[in-house]
Amino acid sequence: MSLFGAIAAGMTGLDSNAQALGSISANISNLNTVGYKRNETRFQTLVSPGLGGLNKPSGVLPSARNLIDQQGLMQTSSTSTHLGVTGDGFFVVADISNPTNTTGTFQFTRAGQFEPDKDGNLVNTSGFFLRGWAIDPTNGTITDDRGSLTATETVNVADVAGSATITSNVSLEMNLNSEETVTGAPVKNTVIAAATGQTVTGTTALNSAAVATGSQLANGDAITITVSNAGATNLAAGNDQTSGTITFTFNTAPDATSGQFSTLNELKALIDSNAGMSASVVGGTLTVTGDPRSSLVVGVANNGARLMTAQTVAATYVPTASATNMASGSITPSFKRSVQIFDSKGAAHTLSFAFLKSNHANTYYTEVFMEPAGDTNLAIVDGIIAHGRIRFNTDGTIDIPNTDAAFQGTDNGGNDLTINYSTAQGATTPQTIKLNLGANGTADGITQFAAASSLDEFTVDGAIFGQLASISVSDGGVITALFDNGTSRDLYKIPLATFTNANGLDNLGKNTFQQTTTSGAFNLQEAGTGGAGSVSPASFEASTVDLADEFTDMIITQQAFSANGKVVSVGTELMDEVIRLIR
Repeated sequence: MSLFGAIAAGMTGLDSNAQALGSISANISNLNTVGYKRNETRFQTLVSPGLGGLNKPSGVLPSARNLIDQQGLMQTSSTSTHLGVTGDGFFVVADISNPTNTTGTFQFTRAGQFEPDKDGNLVNTSGFFLRGWAIDPTNGTITDDRGSLTATETVNVADVAGSATITSNVSLEMNLNSEETVTGAPVKNTVIAAATGQTVTGTTALNSAAVATGSQLANGDAITITVSNAGATNLAAGNDQTSGTITFTFNTAPDATSGQFSTLNELKALIDSNAGMSASVVGGTLTVTGDPRSSLVVGVANNGARLMTAQTVAATYVPTASATNMASGSITPSFKRSVQIFDSKGAAHTLSFAFLKSNHANTYYTEVFMEPAGDTNLAIVDGIIAHGRIRFNTDGTIDIPNTDAAFQGTDNGGNDLTINYSTAQGATTPQTIKLNLGANGTADGITQFAAASSLDEFTVDGAIFGQLASISVSDGGVITALFDNGTSRDLYKIPLATFTNANGLDNLGKNTFQQTTTSGAFNLQEAGTGGAGSVSPASFEASTVDLADEFTDMIITQQAFSANGKVVSVGTELMDEVIRLIR
């Protein structure tokens, strides 16, 4: 190497170390910059061709290296929309809120101090807008076009409408006391019509008699028996009513229609199953015994047109009449509880369940009604939307097959509860609610044990109208709106862009990068999948600069710079000596 070459090599050393000092200076100045990735200057030998085909060292060539793939420490934040990435991946951002293929640019960053601007768009401290996949509110899905940056949307948390959820399911876990006092019985009517014959006793030809059944007999009513024209005989409830025995003789078989019978045993079965009375057949004689708490009127007209009528005088419980049901308050239920349900507008309504112990074994009469009754149209009466019997097995579990359809539960093939709101409510109508009282033969819903009646637990879905309260972000990158009514709604899923060689990205400044041929093309991934890292909510990634390392490098760079300066200085002095030789 010539003297001039030595001076030139020293000059490259000065220049290279000056660049290294510049990198150190940039790193130290960005010590507190969120998402900053330190860079360093590396050196390689500068070789020039010499005489005879020999290459001779002629200095040093500096090259800057961005250490973009280094992970910075996560620092916690009180702002839920401050985000960091743990692992591989970059947030997708744009320099304008609504970029297209022709306007605006998409870039990548790890600087995740995002906060809403005046329009509700999430923007970081460098002014870049966070992009995400919108989540369909109806099915929770995101776009299938996950390879395009234009398929993302600017994340906006201001245009989030209030949330209301309609009630569609009600589940009750409760016990009805099996030892509850019977306070009333319902009406049951049995009518045998179109009969002929002039006497109550003896053999009577029925011809084409028919049986019609209605409501069960009530408790506590007097029994009246009318025979021919002799007036009425009153029997007190509970007395031996052997005079109520009736003998039927069949001459012809009736038509095979519902409610008719052709044998005494068929008639007995009809009475036992539907009438709230008991019947027996002994030696060809049918004996009908009324409920000891019911009323029975038996009469024979002069023309023989009617043989017997069973009916109720002053019934105790009839759900379809205001004077004799629980919804109106006329009858005090054995047990009553109310739950709050919600209509399509998020308005709250009171749905009440009232239970009355029946005189029939293991049976409770039930009414479901709205309070106040004016909340619903098309109610049976007094806001009642359903009524019937709930029956239990002898072990206290619910007997679904013998429970009325209104209370079997939708999953067991029963009916939904249907609410038709009044016009004043302005809610979507009808509203159907699936009622769950437990599975057949299990104690996972309503039971009848020898314990105090109680509502142990109930589940009602739906919610009142709620305003946006806060925003949360999951480690999977899902941005969720939280409402003050306790409900939530997923809004966006934040994609992470991964690269084959992240250190090959082009640094555009402001902690943003763009892809190059060296980095490879981006690959958009859901957080935590496909090699992408996870999103750290309420935190941000600190600078990767280590101050101790930078000071160490600074000392080394300073010494190297001084040494190269000395080389240039000595070379200059030697050159002066050569010049003096010429003189």
